[in-house]
Amino acid sequence: MLDNTSLISVAILNKNIDCIVLQNLHDTLATQFKYFEILLINPSFVHLESKKTNVVCSSKSPPPPQKDLLLHLEPNLPDSENRTLSNLRIISARMLSEEVKYLVFLQNCIGDYILFMDLEQNSIQDSQTMLTQARLYDVVVGSRITKHQGIIDKFFSYIFYKLISMCGSMSIKHSYSEFCVFNRKTIHYLLNQDESIKLLSLVQFDESFSKYEHRFIPLKKSNKKFLQSLNLGIDIIFQGSHRLLRAASILSIFVAFFNLVYGIYIFLSFMFRSHIEGGWTSSSMYMAGMNFCLFLVLCIMSEYIRSILLHVKKHNLYDIVDEKSSLDLDFKELNVRDK
Repeated sequence: MLDNTSLISVAILNKNIDCIVLQNLHDTLATQFKYFEILLINPSFVHLESKKTNVVCSSKSPPPPQKDLLLHLEPNLPDSENRTLSNLRIISARMLSEEVKYLVFLQNCIGDYILFMDLEQNSIQDSQTMLTQARLYDVVVGSRITKHQGIIDKFFSYIFYKLISMCGSMSIKHSYSEFCVFNRKTIHYLLNQDESIKLLSLVQFDESFSKYEHRFIPLKKSNKKFLQSLNLGIDIIFQGSHRLLRAASILSIFVAFFNLVYGIYIFLSFMFRSHIEGGWTSSSMYMAGMNFCLFLVLCIMSEYIRSILLHVKKHNLYDIVDEKSSLDLDFKELNVRDK
């Protein structure tokens, strides 16, 4: 169990927040932890009967307009019973995408540990269990025992993880979820990554991070739409893989070699065959030469882009976790003579 001096940050991934569930989460955290905060981004508060609730915050001034990402913190929030929930932070953000959402939570949390949870899919009891393990591990990730998916969803999920393993060097378990706990060391590591976080379940950690898998059953099916999941899957496969560029290079060099052989065949036919249709030799040589040059240039460009991406995404080979030294140092000047 975490001690009372630890500060817990809870990042809510939902946009539509049920006030009753939020109040239960707040009361549970208040009974177990002395210091905690609940982070929300652009929330819309509703009741169990799906009626929208007008939430009045203590900060009355509207956020100043900006063109880029805008963060505006509002500290207090009354719930449906007009009882103030303390330690609640509402972040109003403009031009917010899914990958930026995780970055906003990581940059604005002030806790020693941060818990990412979905109030509709993750239970408060499971979050308590995961927080108890956070003191012993750097990463506590929720592993789903079962998924509430249909046949079509299971098929596309299987294809997605197969493509991830084939096109990239990632080894991801399909049971991993966005339900996870990170300590301050892991938060610092994620903030220093060059790659954007598409999904928390796809984040790779090396052996210097200890990981614990908490098995749980989601409360309900994910409310993500099919097109939204499809677009996210395409972005992850094409942006997080260098093997696709290598496959494009191999295909380009193969097609260029084929056109070179075809050009040699055209030249030999022109030299040794007596009956050739008029204009066939010149048009065929023109097409073969153009295709050879085109695919050769594509091969060179794809390899050049691949080398640039690998250089940009290159990280340090080590990470200093702890350093200890002795204050009692013994210096011996063996080459100095007493005067």
